[in-house]
Amino acid sequence: MATATTMPVIISDEADTRIAELGMRREFDEIVEHARQTLPGLWKIEVSLSFHPEEPETPPTIVIDAYRPYLEADTETTIN
Repeated sequence: MATATTMPVIISDEADTRIAELGMRREFDEIVEHARQTLPGLWKIEVSLSFHPEEPETPPTIVIDAYRPYLEADTETTIN
């Protein structure tokens, strides 16, 4: 059986409030858990709120940034 490790999930107050307003806490938690299980080397998740500067009437977007070490194999290279 795999041992659970601690990995920080940092959620801004604004993003946390928006998730609650949308009533999507369960869905958000599922997304975070999926990231934990499927992204190799994941060491941190940060969640913030993003506003569209040219369209202030547009609802803000919840942004989830997943951090992991850069791996050379993660990039596609083309040799000509």
